[in-house]
Amino acid sequence: RNLEYLSKENIIIKVVHPDRKLYYYYCHNTGHHHHFICTSCKKVEDLAFCGMETIEEEVKKKLKGNVVSHLLQVFGFCKECAPRKLSSRRRQHA
Repeated sequence: RNLEYLSKENIIIKVVHPDRKLYYYYCHNTGHHHHFICTSCKKVEDLAFCGMETIEEEVKKKLKGNVVSHLLQVFGFCKECAPRKLSSRRRQHA
C-alpha cells in the first residue's frame, strides 16, 4: 500500500518491464515527462518529449473519443548496453 500511495503522489514511478515484473523507481522530476527504460540493466531515464497532442487528435478523429490520462514508457537498450547487445547479436548470426 505504501508503494501505491507514493506512486499516486508522483514521488516514485511504477514500471512494468517486458519481463512482466513490477519495479518502483524514485524520480526527482516532478514535471510532466515520460521514461526510457533499458531492458538489459533496468536503468530509467527521463524523456522530455510527449507526443500526447498527436495521440489525442487521433483518438478524437478516428475513434470519436476523449483521452483522460496516459502513460508512456519506452523500452530499449541504453548507451552502455546497446553495444554489448549489438555485438552479441552479430556473434549469434555469424
